[in-house]
Amino acid sequence: MRIKEVCKATGLTDKAVRLYINNELIHPNFQEGYNGRRNYDFCEDDVSLLKKIALLRRYNFSIQTIKEMLDDNDCISEVLENHLFNTKQTLAESSMVLTNLNNAHNSSVSNLEDLCDVLSQNLEPNEFDLMNTVKDFLNKIKKKIPLFITVIALSAVIAIILLAVITVLLTKLFLYFS
Repeated sequence: MRIKEVCKATGLTDKAVRLYINNELIHPNFQEGYNGRRNYDFCEDDVSLLKKIALLRRYNFSIQTIKEMLDDNDCISEVLENHLFNTKQTLAESSMVLTNLNNAHNSSVSNLEDLCDVLSQNLEPNEFDLMNTVKDFLNKIKKKIPLFITVIALSAVIAIILLAVITVLLTKLFLYFS
């Protein structure tokens, strides 16, 4: 089976399939073409493995982690436990971000100071340092851009962040319950 047929069968892109080959997750037969490009020939087992890899990638397993699991079935339990822990931590962090963004939105902040004060609540010290850096950057921008453009830009940024966080949360919840 050629790479185009594999892409149709798995829903993966040509680039993704080649990435998995280059990272030695899959080892299809190949012939060197006259132009130096490899012409791969995939068997049904290769396609089945690519479908499994695609599923694991949808659950945010890294390529290196998938390689470890393919190389050693005995590590799967430990890898799954670590991945579950990390996913829960990411979800908790996203939830905190969403809460702070909602608080900022509901408090009708009118300037950068107020926005950064609301968003900095409940942050860990290292996150607060990052917030101060962002706050300083925004203050520099504020001096150079008229206020109404700043408000519009901040509204757009908050809307985009909210949309991204909600999308991540809904995806993770969907994946968790499915």
